Amino acid sequence: MQSAGCLILWAVAEAVFFVILKVLSRRWQRPLDRVLGDVPEAALTPAEILRMIEDYMSRSLENAESFLATWFFDTPASELPREDVEDLFCWSVYVRRRHEITEEELDVLKESLDRIQEKVGLKFNPDGRAKGHPASTQKFAAHVWETNCTYHHLPLVYYMIAWFAKRVIGTPVLLLMGFRYRKEGGLPYWIRERDCSCGRRRFSGQQEALLFFHGISFGLITYAQFLLRFRHQTVILVELNWVTFNPLCSRVPGVSEFCSDVSNILSKNKLSKVCLSAHSYGSFMVAWLLRNPEFTAHITRVILISSPALNLFIAKTCKIVCYDKPFWFDYTLARLFFRHFFWHQCVLTASSLPKGSTVVLVENDELVPVQDCVRDCCENHVRCHVIPRTTHGGEMIWPLACNSMVQFIRSGQEDTAPRSRLFQRCNDAVVQVMDLIGRFFIMRGHSPFNLQVLTYLDDFWPGGQRSWSNCNLVDMAKSDAHKDSTSTAATRSDVSPKVGQDCTAVGSKLPRRRDRQRRSDG
Repeated sequence: MQSAGCLILWAVAEAVFFVILKVLSRRWQRPLDRVLGDVPEAALTPAEILRMIEDYMSRSLENAESFLATWFFDTPASELPREDVEDLFCWSVYVRRRHEITEEELDVLKESLDRIQEKVGLKFNPDGRAKGHPASTQKFAAHVWETNCTYHHLPLVYYMIAWFAKRVIGTPVLLLMGFRYRKEGGLPYWIRERDCSCGRRRFSGQQEALLFFHGISFGLITYAQFLLRFRHQTVILVELNWVTFNPLCSRVPGVSEFCSDVSNILSKNKLSKVCLSAHSYGSFMVAWLLRNPEFTAHITRVILISSPALNLFIAKTCKIVCYDKPFWFDYTLARLFFRHFFWHQCVLTASSLPKGSTVVLVENDELVPVQDCVRDCCENHVRCHVIPRTTHGGEMIWPLACNSMVQFIRSGQEDTAPRSRLFQRCNDAVVQVMDLIGRFFIMRGHSPFNLQVLTYLDDFWPGGQRSWSNCNLVDMAKSDAHKDSTSTAATRSDVSPKVGQDCTAVGSKLPRRRDRQRRSDG
């Protein structure tokens, strides 16, 4: 009887929670209207936005057709009337409808579309029609105009688990890692101050701090494995509460408010140089800061991991998140992306990144146009690494993928840490002993200690010599390109460069002979 009563009370709580969210969601169902002041001013000028789109579509007919097909929910470009494409340009450039822009503005869009058609031979169908999307009332993915703002209702217990992971588990873990909680304005953050000038390495001048922005997750506890590898520098972790599955903390700050709070964080902690690092949604915060004139002087370089901000003008991220709706697209994220997300504030290209920046992507990313991002990085000489056989977020979960990512990030640092031969021998002995012990409990050949994580213990200090050098990466890229020469010719339809070209987008390991050579040189 007692258990039955608890189940009834829990069912009632879930029902009340469902009704509350439905009532709250009605408050933001109205489409945004720029005329009414709902849309903030674009970070880019209309000419810059139009040039970005035109340059991409003018590359080839395939680019132009795929660009339009993605925005129009997989409707082929040959079935679209030109008027619908002009409406898309009106929304993309001005966030207004055709009747809300002037004749001069419309002429600029038409001239751009004429140039694209002339360059690549793009053709439209005057009698065609966009097929739309079951979850949309629009012809194309104009999410801020969407009236069908549906989402997946997640049970109350899910949000309780998310809160438990973030606060009850995450807080002690961050404290044990040396972080201390602080708050600036409405922006909470964790900071761990470290002096990097120790016996293992020397730095001249002021040290570079790491400013990290997380993605959609249960909070910073999700990134503990990644953060452990940056132990000898000042690290600031900014909490983005509106993407941590908390309906009570769904307020999204404005761009100017957010940038002001981050600037105050640096000034209060007496930091003048920072490396911006972000994963997934956090890359949009990096885009905000890169376009803030008062903050750019503090940025030394940028590290982007699985960044949907790169080439955001391609509709893959918008279509997958807002319309295909993954299982995690809940009330808080629907409110964020339908009413508080403006792509022209968040878009990044490789050319907009500071010199020395690094981009890490995963091969099977379902949210990011990986091929286009890799090609963009190659053309603008930005270091890029593609982790093979991994989906979005897996690079932060799987130890091998996380280690591969961190090694590539460190390979661009100038400082290196010496590794003693004694430490290496002790490290190898520990790994062998753990493997022997693990065989008694796990099937032969599948010991969890054989994941090469313990082999990289010395790399918990940034700049470890086990990390691949640029020369190694270039040699391996040439080797991969030679092996794939036949398949490259056969798959000419691929738009982006192959993994292993100038951008050193590599995912395989070095030959074992080279690894043994490096061990002997340790």
